[in-house]
Amino acid sequence: MTRQEEKIYMEQLREKRIKEGLEKFLNDCESDADYVYELQNINKIDLVDDLDNFLDNLLENCQNWIYEQDIIYHYNAIEYLKENDASLQESLEIASEYGLSLEGLSSETLATLLYQRKQSELLYEDIELLRGIFEDIIDELEDAMQVVSIENKGRFIAVSLYNNDDKSFSFEKFQGYSVNEVRNILKGRGYTII
Repeated sequence: MTRQEEKIYMEQLREKRIKEGLEKFLNDCESDADYVYELQNINKIDLVDDLDNFLDNLLENCQNWIYEQDIIYHYNAIEYLKENDASLQESLEIASEYGLSLEGLSSETLATLLYQRKQSELLYEDIELLRGIFEDIIDELEDAMQVVSIENKGRFIAVSLYNNDDKSFSFEKFQGYSVNEVRNILKGRGYTII
C-alpha cells in the first residue's frame, strides 16, 4: 500500500466506524427526536475537536423539535395520560412549573407537557449514549499505533502501521512467524489491530 492509499484507508475506516456508531445509536436511542435529519452531516465534523459543539447543537435542535410536538385530539391525549400519568400528578406538576392555572388546562395541554418532558429526559440519555459511542470511536482511532494491514507475502508477513502521533505510516516484516503469531506480537506491543 502506498502512503496515499494508507491515508485513504484511514479516512474510509473513520467513515466506517462513524457509520457503525450511528447505526448502533439509532437502534438504541429512546427519544422520538428526529435524529436522522440532524445526524446526516456527521462525516463533515472533526470528532476530536468538534464533538462537544456538535452534541450541544444536536441537543438544542432536537430539543426544539420536541417542543414543537403536540398531542392533539382529546381521545389521543386521554390515552396518552392513561398510559403515562393516570393520576395526572406528574402532568399537573409540570403545568404548575410553567405557571399554568387549572382553569386553562385541557387534556391536550397536559398530555403535551408530559410528552415533551419525557422526550426531553430521553433526549439527554440519548445524547450521552451518542457521546459514549463517539468517544469510543475517537479512542480507537487515536491509539498511538494502529495496525492497518497484515499480509502473508509467502516468505514473510508484511505489516502496515499507522502512527497517530505523527500521522505517519511505516511497514514491518516478520519472518518465521504465522499471521496469528504476528497478531499476538503486535497486541503485546499495545498496537490496535483494525
